[in-house]
Amino acid sequence: MLKTLRWVGAGLLVLALAVFAIFCITEYRPDEFEELRVTPVSASRKLQIGDKLTLLSFNTGHGFMGRDSEVEGKNSKVTTSAVQAKENVLGILNTVAGVQPDLCLLQDVDMASARSGQQNQNEEYRRSLGMEAAFATSQKNFFLPGPPMGSVENGLMTSSSFTMSRATREALTDEYRWPASIFQSRHCLLTCRFEIEGTDRELVVFNLQMEKCQNEQIRRMHWQQLLAAMELEYRNGNAVLAGGSFGYAFDGGAAFPPLKEEDALPALKAESLPAGISCFYDGTVPSRRLADHPYTGDRSDTQFYVCDGFLVSDNVKVSRVSTLDMNFMYSSHNPVLLEITLKE
Repeated sequence: MLKTLRWVGAGLLVLALAVFAIFCITEYRPDEFEELRVTPVSASRKLQIGDKLTLLSFNTGHGFMGRDSEVEGKNSKVTTSAVQAKENVLGILNTVAGVQPDLCLLQDVDMASARSGQQNQNEEYRRSLGMEAAFATSQKNFFLPGPPMGSVENGLMTSSSFTMSRATREALTDEYRWPASIFQSRHCLLTCRFEIEGTDRELVVFNLQMEKCQNEQIRRMHWQQLLAAMELEYRNGNAVLAGGSFGYAFDGGAAFPPLKEEDALPALKAESLPAGISCFYDGTVPSRRLADHPYTGDRSDTQFYVCDGFLVSDNVKVSRVSTLDMNFMYSSHNPVLLEITLKE
């Protein structure tokens, strides 16, 4: 009996080591800087001074973080079916199509992930929007313990009706050390460049998702990395903007105060911005809800945030910024619209 138990124990140990080895071998280890493929479209056009552009930033919540989602908080669980995830993606596509943006910045886009029904959302958005597109991976696991369990691959996607001259993935500081890093996101910036015709300048657009970072010290490092990159481009004479989920409360939580102290987001301090860079957001409509329970539309028991928006350089004129109130139908975020004009 004892000998049998030893054999069973040895077998389980070998199995555990084999599984751990597979996790190590398949760990996503991106380079600090990577050139990305831009999917071209023949109908794309060159940017010019004076062009008026409409931008849309939308954290899609992987397609499974709609109104019924409760994957955040202490009692998180997955309640969204694969069918509902696909319906959410269709709703997101219809929302984007209704805006018809010149530039579309999407965050938390899944590619063949178990939690969203193995749907390649990157390909679905690219094909349906019919614009040039670039995708930067931020997480890739052949199996995630959960919740939800299964394979995961997701990232950032930028689409444009204008010609991209270049797209790159720029790594941000890793939040976790090995071996915990095996199962975590690899934070990054998706940087897309657009030549401005008749000049030696570019429009440089950063797409980002910073709210997943739980370590406040690392989050500040990500913030400083973003600002340093924007300041460098601005000093080089380029028009610069960054859009996405910042993980900071643009208004300091003034419009939607924390219901619980532990749910508060740190305030984005305008004085920390480099000269020539300003933040633009809509403080009248929440851009995110805390998905710790299904959302019924009752706003009295839901934590809201204004944490999605844009940072824009002063050689770009901003004429409008507005959060579109979708009532969190398809994602735990609402999309944010920005209208700009390129200055001389």
